[in-house]
Amino acid sequence: MIRVIRINLVVVLVIFSIILTACSTGDNSDSSNKFPYPELLSKEEGRYSIFVVYPKKQEEEIVSLLKTSRKIKSIRGEDTLEMANELFPRLNINRVPMVFIFDTEKIVFKTSDYDKAIEFVENN
Repeated sequence: MIRVIRINLVVVLVIFSIILTACSTGDNSDSSNKFPYPELLSKEEGRYSIFVVYPKKQEEEIVSLLKTSRKIKSIRGEDTLEMANELFPRLNINRVPMVFIFDTEKIVFKTSDYDKAIEFVENN
């Protein structure tokens, strides 16, 4: 009788363990804290990644200004507010021009003034 109870208890524990394992996602990290657009983040510590929404006629001006800094790893841009918001709706872009500066984890600076963006990069 005791042996049957032990076997039943072991079977119940094994089934319970299987059920708990099957229900687990396998990822205990808190994904709610992750940046929603990792492709915009810098891939290199100590350097920035930039996303710019600019009027088409200012493309050369902004890219040449931003490329002058060694602290910038990459620059990505869109020339329409509509496309920028379609690609990255959680950035809540509401006007053009707009410059977003990212480190390896998050947005570190946001402005509509190119000079302020350059000043931020050079001073940080």
